[in-house]
Amino acid sequence: MIEDRIFFPSQRNSADFELEGIISKPDGFPLSGAVLCHPHPMGGGNMNVPLLFSLARLLVSNRVTVLRFNFGGVGNSGGYFTDGKEEVFDVKAAAGYLGSSIGIPPERMAIAGWSFGSLMALRAVSEGLKAALIVAISPPVAVIDWMDFSKDLSRTPGLRYYLAGDRDDLCPSQLLIKFAENISDRERERIYLIPGADHFLFGQDEEVSKLVVDIFRTCGLLDQ
Repeated sequence: MIEDRIFFPSQRNSADFELEGIISKPDGFPLSGAVLCHPHPMGGGNMNVPLLFSLARLLVSNRVTVLRFNFGGVGNSGGYFTDGKEEVFDVKAAAGYLGSSIGIPPERMAIAGWSFGSLMALRAVSEGLKAALIVAISPPVAVIDWMDFSKDLSRTPGLRYYLAGDRDDLCPSQLLIKFAENISDRERERIYLIPGADHFLFGQDEEVSKLVVDIFRTCGLLDQ
């Protein structure tokens, strides 16, 4: 695995600045690309949390180029954290970098996020970001107003998959099902529940990473 620390521009409504990221590349030609979005920084979220590191490593071993990055105001990224008001621009910037600088087209690109990061990924797609696949890990559906934004998602292309622990109080399974069914009739079929896990998925890094890789393979972004 080849890793490089990079900086790339994010153009928010309020300001322009550079985001810190790590691009991880497979040894051979990539089959696809992925942007990984981290959890809320107030809970220690950043691009180097163990789950995202584990996921990046496993994806790269399956010939996926991975960009994980820090939202504005986190780590060495410029700007400031706005608690969801403008971080969606950072997701769009990361996907734009993966497309323009690395050469990954939208039909071979996935966006995956954990908790806050999954919400920002879903919002970016609802606002027009094009990607073949969205993987939302523990989306905090219990603490957001998702009715209008889920309707916007129903009009977007690409597949959406959801992973959550069956003991997640910020993403209760019944509420996640309701959220998914508000997007499309078939959305419920793409929910994976992890037995015994809560929102923080302690000790579940490897299991979650394997599930995500299986989803990539199911969606045609990896070799069968």
